[in-house]
Amino acid sequence: MDHNNYFCLYIGQVSYFATCSCLSDRRLFPSFFRTIPSDAFQVRAILQILRRFNWTWFGLLISDDDYGLHAARSFQSGLTQSEGGCLAYLEVLPWGRDENELQRIVGIMKKSTSRVVIVFSPQSDMLKLMQEVVRQNVSGLQWIASEAWTTAIVLQTPSYMPFLAGTLGIAIRRGEIPGLREYLLQIRPDIDTLSSQENNLVRVSPNTSIQNRKQIYCRNTFQCICDLYMNLTLMFAYESLYS
Repeated sequence: MDHNNYFCLYIGQVSYFATCSCLSDRRLFPSFFRTIPSDAFQVRAILQILRRFNWTWFGLLISDDDYGLHAARSFQSGLTQSEGGCLAYLEVLPWGRDENELQRIVGIMKKSTSRVVIVFSPQSDMLKLMQEVVRQNVSGLQWIASEAWTTAIVLQTPSYMPFLAGTLGIAIRRGEIPGLREYLLQIRPDIDTLSSQENNLVRVSPNTSIQNRKQIYCRNTFQCICDLYMNLTLMFAYESLYS
């Protein structure tokens, strides 16, 4: 096979949600950009929190995916460089509902002399962990949350708050983009594009008038765009591009 006849076509991607530090590798992801900081920044912030409170003995829990595994690698590297403390334990939260594994992990937390627990995981994994924490009644822990579950509504309940009260977490700044909604709502599709049979975005009867197609397209497409991008809980940091 003549490899000289092949070339790579890179399509630019800009994410507002993906934080994994692995995506900063320009060799693997040369055309990936994001408007939210990578996890390397929140790892650095958590290390600063630990130094600020002089916490030198802590546990680390991570999700079993790129988000958790790369965060753990970055955290351990930063911890070694700063010589700021030691890990009492490092555990990987299980996929699905592996109750035996969750019982084992929470048992380790319960027996450990460390009272500080750092968790890099999505809110779904954290929710399953907290159910077991409540069941075993493991209280008195100082939790440090990654941005993935810091503001999770499902954890802000009367049953969990006695265990999570006092949690410190990393949160991405919210904000408002002046004029964004107005800009999106004033966009109108080109009539010739709407009348094209090759337009996969419009799924209406060929007998539908151009004006009705335009209204259907605007209602179904641009309203979704507004609902998504005006939800500033998901629109994280938008001022700068992070590689």
